[in-house]
Amino acid sequence: MTVEAFGKFKKVRIKSLSKKYGMYRGKGLIVLDDQGITIKGKHVKSLGARWGIGIALMFASAVLTRGAVVLGFIPVYLLVEYAILKQDDIQIPWDKVRMFAVDPKKKYVGLDFDGPDWTSPAILYTEQFQPIVSELLRRIPTKESKA
Repeated sequence: MTVEAFGKFKKVRIKSLSKKYGMYRGKGLIVLDDQGITIKGKHVKSLGARWGIGIALMFASAVLTRGAVVLGFIPVYLLVEYAILKQDDIQIPWDKVRMFAVDPKKKYVGLDFDGPDWTSPAILYTEQFQPIVSELLRRIPTKESKA
């Protein structure tokens, strides 16, 4: 059985899931099937890549404008956190899911999984959260994180 949910990935935190905020941004999709979970969307780059891009943007703005414009920290932060993202489709086998959490009031489904730090957790706001939760509970009931 395949279950999927479209929605918007959020930079929010579900406290029972992780101390980290969601690493995906914007519109996306979660698909659950026999192989595992597929996350389709855009996520932030690694911390080193974000710092490198940020420093390069600040330097380039200063050089290209001969010092008239130097991008500050906040615009650079917004660019590397929300605009300069990596489009990625990640396949997560069921045994690599560490835990999942649901916030039914806010319609969030959060997934924490083994993989690069800049891809986990993924938190999706979706109106279709109930079928996803039902399928997660059916396949990996022991990995539900409760508040």
